[in-house]
Amino acid sequence: MRYRNIIANSSVYLRSFTIAVMLCMLPVSAAYSQLADTPADSSKPSEERALLVTQGLQDGGNPASTDTLLLEEESRIDPFRLGIVAGVAASSLGMSYVFVQNQWWGGEKGKLHLDTGNDLIYAKNIDKAAHFFGGLIAADLSYEALRWSGMTEEQALWYGAGFGTFVQIGIELKDGYSPRWGFSLVDVGTGTLGSLFPVAQYYVEPLQNIDIKFSYWQRTRKYFTEIKTDGNGTFNDDYINQTYWASVKVNNFLPQSIEPYYPDWLAFAVGFGVDDKITGWTDESKEGYGEGNIELFLALDVDITALFPSDSPFWESVKHYLNYIKFPAPAVRISPSVIWYGLYF
Repeated sequence: MRYRNIIANSSVYLRSFTIAVMLCMLPVSAAYSQLADTPADSSKPSEERALLVTQGLQDGGNPASTDTLLLEEESRIDPFRLGIVAGVAASSLGMSYVFVQNQWWGGEKGKLHLDTGNDLIYAKNIDKAAHFFGGLIAADLSYEALRWSGMTEEQALWYGAGFGTFVQIGIELKDGYSPRWGFSLVDVGTGTLGSLFPVAQYYVEPLQNIDIKFSYWQRTRKYFTEIKTDGNGTFNDDYINQTYWASVKVNNFLPQSIEPYYPDWLAFAVGFGVDDKITGWTDESKEGYGEGNIELFLALDVDITALFPSDSPFWESVKHYLNYIKFPAPAVRISPSVIWYGLYF
């Protein structure tokens, strides 16, 4: 029982880590927005950058020299700020590692090995959505911090994706020494896809209208009464009560004749979860395996970033991260059976 509680599901670590780093990075993100017009900033609006090129040409410059000027503007990295970012990231990783090493990875160890297939049937694979979500948040936090240090948008996106993938690989390496689990290529893959999602949004404009969100509401105590009976259970492992969402900004797809009358903040979301019919919870060798049904939801949603317009960089950062949460709204479960909800969280 003790070993089961220690090893559990390593995605708990990922989300605990990203929440901790989010709290550390929020002031940095706000500072990035506040100091966007300082010399270290590389985020001049595209209109300003275009003006630089135009002025360069008008002053007798040629495209090559103007491109060089533009490149220098966009590549100005402040070593001091970059050092702060690296220090915060390293400290957060170090403290998180020490904590989870003592709490979850302190049990029996074996040789490094790949997962033999158990991972593909655990919790009906909703944990893969958790890895995707965790990779996305880690990449987003890194991006905001690296932009503050002076990196270009494209550079920060790619380095952020690399950091998110690095965290995923680190988690799976630890799982790889667990006799019960093993290094999961699928977990690394889904986490990496989450880390790359902001990159995809940068290159594929329609993807910018999709927000990935998470919600949790304790509809049943089954996880805590049949697995974590020692009182040490947390919502991170309680997949029965978690839902992961893809929220679409409908307003951006409407015809121009209709768009002015549609609320900018009203979105439409598709959700993915698992019901409480999963069996095997009381058997250590079958924890989270067995029967159960994938749940699919359709729901209205609120785009927090479109609510309460403000000139405050800090408030804009707060809204950005709050938008990762799917707030209660009318919904309908369409699988495995139809259930209507006045409010679903």
